Amino acid sequence: MKTLPKGEYSEGFLKFFDYSISYLKKHNKGLEIHNVSYLIKEGKCGGYCDGEKIVIAGKSSNFCQIFLHEFCHILQIEEDFRLLYKDFYWERFEIDSFDDLYNLILIERDCELRVLKLNKKWNLFDPAAHKKKINAYLHLHHFIFLKKKYISMPDLYAKEIIDLMPDKIMSANSLKKIDMDIMKVFDKLYRNP
Repeated sequence: MKTLPKGEYSEGFLKFFDYSISYLKKHNKGLEIHNVSYLIKEGKCGGYCDGEKIVIAGKSSNFCQIFLHEFCHILQIEEDFRLLYKDFYWERFEIDSFDDLYNLILIERDCELRVLKLNKKWNLFDPAAHKKKINAYLHLHHFIFLKKKYISMPDLYAKEIIDLMPDKIMSANSLKKIDMDIMKVFDKLYRNP
């Protein structure tokens, strides 16, 4: 059995973690928890799922939410989610068409809807605040597309961004448009960390 990094965890998360370990084992999926704050991409990644395993930075300040998100990617894979890529985009960020980007956004949106569903069952965090964070994360993909490179926004959840986000998950259709006013805020925070 995998053990959690040192830290304080809610009773709900401890139960969820035990459940997830059993699920991963049942489906022959791995879990690696590294004793670091960030993983690949020059310290810009707190966790990822490569299809066969979840890899998490054990010292990440968002360990629980990252773990839950990556676990939901495993659920997508096990359920043959129709939009999943064979090659994972973060290894070679080469999304040149908006259709490819939109496909990626739909993957991430579906993943986050699964996060909210599991959160409802396990009571892991405040769903209202998290919905605004989800919308910021989905918009980040628009910004990455415009910049043509993988970007980690240290200020992704800055007040200037969160205040612009709706408190309901954006519809798949609304994510077909890039909101340039929001992109200006992203650009300002990206250039002035």
